[in-house]
Order: sequence, then structure tokens, then C-alpha cells
Amino acid sequence: MINDIENLQFLPSLLLPWFYSNNRKLPWRINSDPYRVWVSEIMLQQTRVQTVIDRYSHFLESFPDVYSLAYCSEDRLLKEWEGLGYYNRARNMRLTAQIIVSQYGGVFPDDYDNLVRLPGIGPYTAGAIASIAYNKKVPAVDGNVLRVLSRYIASNNDVKELKTGNYFKEILFHIIPNDAGSFAQALMDIGELVCIPNGVPQCDECPLNNHCIAHATHSETTYPIRLNKSKRTIQEMSICVFWNTTKQYFLNKRSEEGLLGGLWEFPNISYHFGDGDLKETLSNEYGIETYSLRGKQSYKHIFSHFEWIINAYYIEVFDNSVQSFELAYEDEIDKHYPLPTAFKKLMK
Repeated sequence: MINDIENLQFLPSLLLPWFYSNNRKLPWRINSDPYRVWVSEIMLQQTRVQTVIDRYSHFLESFPDVYSLAYCSEDRLLKEWEGLGYYNRARNMRLTAQIIVSQYGGVFPDDYDNLVRLPGIGPYTAGAIASIAYNKKVPAVDGNVLRVLSRYIASNNDVKELKTGNYFKEILFHIIPNDAGSFAQALMDIGELVCIPNGVPQCDECPLNNHCIAHATHSETTYPIRLNKSKRTIQEMSICVFWNTTKQYFLNKRSEEGLLGGLWEFPNISYHFGDGDLKETLSNEYGIETYSLRGKQSYKHIFSHFEWIINAYYIEVFDNSVQSFELAYEDEIDKHYPLPTAFKKLMK
């Protein structure tokens, strides 16, 4: 570790001047209010930066402070979160907001240990809030940071292992400068803009290139090391977009537990059936006897660790006796029913 600390000790002096001139102008960097920092960091988990940029300001308009978030209904929150995925993030945000209001008087704690105990706030997010909002010398190590540091010292440690992240956190404790917030964001930016994850990193533009071992040995794309890459699980699904003669759509609410819990969906079956089996399937699964098939499409929806292969059927239903669904017009769905992206795209 001593050698790696020595190799990284000049990192702040190289990185901070670059950051002061080249940092990304992001809406959550207008100020370092801990609520704004927290919202942005939760939204950025598993979500592209551009997507968050497009949604962040609107979310703050709906929930401008921790109190408005703490007291909102779950359905309203999930509707505002629609399309961002990983909906437990939103639920945990509301839980955390309620704790902040009830236990901390509406003010975020300023230390890592209390932050990391809050729902949905893991080690990285706690480090990001503590460093960016409160300028505490606490490391915030995410995938970007792991990539930059792994290339800088040509680390052969598997970045998917917890001990690798802990190792780099321990090193960073020794080198974080007084401007801890800027340093944390500089590591994020250099990883996002220059030391990029896919393709060839932009080493000619990197302020670290004269000290980076991977660059010196022309092995940038070798790092970071990832062993035993897991493959996505494939799941087949058939979705039925039903509507009746008054143009009301048929909806189900998913179980509160598990994937996409508590969101609304179109009726679906976890297998593919042939077109010739449509009549029998609709009768057996939904009690629908009279209908008209208006269209069909097939597509994929990819999650981080698995993907759905979907056959979707557009069906007008003429049975007035079907009672097992929530009925809603399209404008009602747009306003009040949070749909996962995999289902919302079918409205188009």
C-alpha cells in the first residue's frame, strides 16, 4: 500500500487545476446544498448523466426540499420517478426524507457514519454527500473512480471485489486535499470525460498522463481488471395491451415486493405463446372471449443483469363482464399511474 500511496500522492495537485478549468456544468452543482447533492447522487445510481440532467430540475420543482419529499404520497413520487428505473431508490429517498425530518430537524447529518445508516445511502453516496456538501475528507469511490485509480497504478485487483474498493478508499484517506469536495468531483469528471469506460481513453487530454502507469505501458484498455463477468439472464414475456370500447386501458398493480414493486403494468404472462394460442390464452388467463387483435410487436427491454424478450399484443376487448382490472384513460395514466419504461413505451 505504501508504494501505491506514494504513486498517488501527486494526484490532487495534477487533478484539481484541470477540474477548476474543465469541470462539467451540471444543474446539481449550482450550489452544494446537501439535499440537492443527495437527490443527484441517488438519481445518478444506474442512470445515465444526460437522463438525470433532463429530469433533475423537474424533480426539484416537484419536491424542492426534504419536507415536500417526506410528506408526498408514494404514487405521486413513483410517477415523478417514472422512466428512471430502480424504483426502490425513490422509495428509499422518501424514507430517508422522513427520517431527516423526524430525527434531524430537516437537516442532513454532516458526518459519514450517520449518512451511511440512512435508507438507500451506501458508502459511495455517503462519501459523496460528506465531501461535496460538507467538504469532509471522506473518499467517494464509484466505478469511475475505480477505473481512474486502477489505470493510474495499473492495479491487478478485480474491481468487482469489495476489498478492491476498500483498498482504494484507504489510499484516498491519505491523499484527499483540503478542497475535498472538488477533489471528489474531479475524480468523477476525469472518469466520465477522459478516462472513459468504453473505447480508448482520451489520454492526450488527461492531466495524469505523465504519471499513469497504464498509459506509460500502453495498456490502458487492460484496466480495470474484471474477472468472471456475469451474463444477463433472459426472460420471455407476453404483454397484452387491452382497452375497451370507451378507450379505457386495463391495468394491474404489481406486488409491493420484488422487481418494479408497486408500479402499474399492462397484463402480462411470463412466457411466449403462439398467435394460434391467443384465443385460448385470453380465455383461460383473463376470461376474455370477445375481442379484436389490433396489432403486435416484439422488442427487448434490458435491465442491468437480465433482459426481457417481449411479445406485445394490442387488443380491443368487447366483453363488459371483465372486472379484474383497473380501468384508466390515457390521460389518466399519464398523470396518475406510474408505469415502468418497459410498459410505458407501449403507449406509443
